[in-house]
Amino acid sequence: MDKNIHILNDLIDIYKKLLPHKDILDLKKSFKYNEDQVDSVLSYFKNMNPSDTKTASQNKKKSNLPELNSRKDAEEYYLKNIIHDKSDKKSKQKIIDNYYLEDLRKLYFLIFSSNSKDKKMIILEKLEQYFENISRAKNL
Repeated sequence: MDKNIHILNDLIDIYKKLLPHKDILDLKKSFKYNEDQVDSVLSYFKNMNPSDTKTASQNKKKSNLPELNSRKDAEEYYLKNIIHDKSDKKSKQKIIDNYYLEDLRKLYFLIFSSNSKDKKMIILEKLEQYFENISRAKNL
């Protein structure tokens, strides 16, 4: 964080030095803040607690889907973890609540080799139909 404050401080110094010359440089639109406003921004960042800022990795949701790289892995995972009783709405809702949309889209992509822009429920229904059709074909 100290490095970022140092860079911000340098940028604000440059801004302050160029501010009186904004008319000459024809950059009136770029210099819309006065020195006091710029100083207040710098003081805000200097006083900010580093624990208040979250990095992108801290904000990212953790996937409930393990690392799957092939269609076979995706099919095995589905058959072991996502099969549920279709008549029981609670079990289906539990699966929908347990997985992120990106997880189901990844599973869909691995199985069908195409992307889906559908919602969770529709993706899950398409996966169910796929596996039902496979089981029907095996029973013939």
